[in-house]
Amino acid sequence: MTEVLVEALGPLATVTLSRPEAGNAVDGETMAQLTAALKGIKGDDNCRIVVLRGAGADFCVGREAGPPPPSAHEIREGLRKITMVNDLLTQLSAITLAVVQGRALGFGCGLAIRCDITIAAQEARFGFPEIKSGLAPTVVMSYLSRWMPRKKAFELVTTGREMDALEAERLGLVNQVVPQNQLEEAVSNVVSTFLAQDATALRTCKGFWNNIEDMGLAHASEYGINLLANMLASRRR
Repeated sequence: MTEVLVEALGPLATVTLSRPEAGNAVDGETMAQLTAALKGIKGDDNCRIVVLRGAGADFCVGREAGPPPPSAHEIREGLRKITMVNDLLTQLSAITLAVVQGRALGFGCGLAIRCDITIAAQEARFGFPEIKSGLAPTVVMSYLSRWMPRKKAFELVTTGREMDALEAERLGLVNQVVPQNQLEEAVSNVVSTFLAQDATALRTCKGFWNNIEDMGLAHASEYGINLLANMLASRRR
């Protein structure tokens, strides 16, 4: 059964979580299909923009609970599948755009905010509710403070509360909030803007942005100088 739909049209790829009856909750098969989809896109040099969305009323309500694995080793392997998808998403050279309607919770919230650009409908809701099930969301905590203020990140995961789209925008997790009936127009405008940019310059910006995350200022500045100099020199040949 196809639970992740991929549509590739030249430089634009659309990845849709397609379990609307379950709020696009991610089970083992969905995780495998999403991993395969992102790996396929990573190997496509023609792809410049990836739109990630959910079918139906919700973006993604998180991972679907299954039978408990029998050992700590299998639990670790299952959790590593989450980090693999997160890493694939951030390592893509293409610009990633999350389109959020309804709920984006747990794993789904992570997918939404780790895209380069996140557009949300006004009614969208974001949160990490794992604590309410007695789980410490340590995988989320390992990266969340990179996207939002540390104190707010700690509060969010330890209370499990949901926030609306406007609060998520204020915290820097969302780029743009629009009425539901204007969501597709907003997505189309963003896609058109990126397609109009120079492909090499855009890929260079994405790669540079990812690579400097843990660099000191002096190292990042020197890296930026070398990267830009090589790019400009290559255009004179």
